[in-house]
Amino acid sequence: MAKLSPIIRQRLAEAIQHHIPANEIEASHQDTILQLIETCDDPLDRDRYSPGHITASAWVVAVDTRQVGLIFHKGLQRWLQPGGHVDPGETDILAAALREVAEEMGLAVASSRAQLFDVDVHPIPARPPYPTHQHFDIRYLCLTESQPIVPATDVEQGRWFSIEELTPDILDSSMQRMLDKCFSAGIL
Repeated sequence: MAKLSPIIRQRLAEAIQHHIPANEIEASHQDTILQLIETCDDPLDRDRYSPGHITASAWVVAVDTRQVGLIFHKGLQRWLQPGGHVDPGETDILAAALREVAEEMGLAVASSRAQLFDVDVHPIPARPPYPTHQHFDIRYLCLTESQPIVPATDVEQGRWFSIEELTPDILDSSMQRMLDKCFSAGIL
């Protein structure tokens, strides 16, 4: 993949810099992502495994039913927010996150109803032919109304979860952080 242009790099860095982390853990993730953007020729290159690459995901909330939409990832065998790699040629991380929502959940979310919400760096286990690496995940809050979820691509199933169903066996600590942010903001 080609080197990331200085203008795209600057816009990406500024968006991450302006994000206000919820806690010290997220602040550490923010610093790590900014370092990747600063030092890596193309931090969006999905074939860069040392240390990893930027990914885009979405925390999808149905405001009318106060539910969160999650997908069951076939490869990782767990519930996650929709998201994934930035495709070759893509430089708009929000557009990549919204594309993932459309591909993995069959939902169209307007960009006007989405905003940068969370950043996270997490390890991805090796799965042939890919080595262990890190995802530098930029996450957007996407507000919508409840509608049928139609899973596709590498998604086994998708569904809306009520607040009561979002238990520790479903949520990892970073997903819990996003749920807590929704509570603090009065979204859920």
